[in-house]
Amino acid sequence: MLRSKLSRIQEPMLTLKMKPPEQMSLLCLNCRGLGKPRAVTDLRCIFEVCRHSLVFLSETKLSAAEMRDFMVQFEGFTSVYVDYRGRSGGLPMIWKKNPAVNLLSCAANHVDVSVKWNQDSDEWRFTGMYGFPETVNKLKTCELLMDLKHRSTLPWLIGGDLNEILYNFEKRGGHLKSQAV
Repeated sequence: MLRSKLSRIQEPMLTLKMKPPEQMSLLCLNCRGLGKPRAVTDLRCIFEVCRHSLVFLSETKLSAAEMRDFMVQFEGFTSVYVDYRGRSGGLPMIWKKNPAVNLLSCAANHVDVSVKWNQDSDEWRFTGMYGFPETVNKLKTCELLMDLKHRSTLPWLIGGDLNEILYNFEKRGGHLKSQAV
């Protein structure tokens, strides 16, 4: 059922006559907690060495105040942050100040933005997703994607952690997933 809902999201690709951006670098990363010194050091390295223009993180497990304190270390970057809930969550979208990034919507499981790298490039859309982790809520991820799909006609890229696997060998711990289609 989940696969059939996902297939309805996909449509035939249209040939878009868009100028490619001069240089685009985007990273999606599930942090599984950002409060440890090693994680902070690793993320600083990612920003300074790899120089990604747009970064979406999931599961930072930081409060909004902790994330503000964390971002002080990264001069020249702007962010929007969805606070964590319970023992999981925390979704920052972080970008360099030079591309025009506008927040379209955000909630516990997504951050949706429009992006324009420079004045000469076309605008497009990026949605950072963190899928519902609970088995009983898996269809909510698909429903959210279907709802977001209809909110804009911009070319759309989705990234993040959908909390979904295709095969049981991808899973460590917990209950096995039914392999029935």
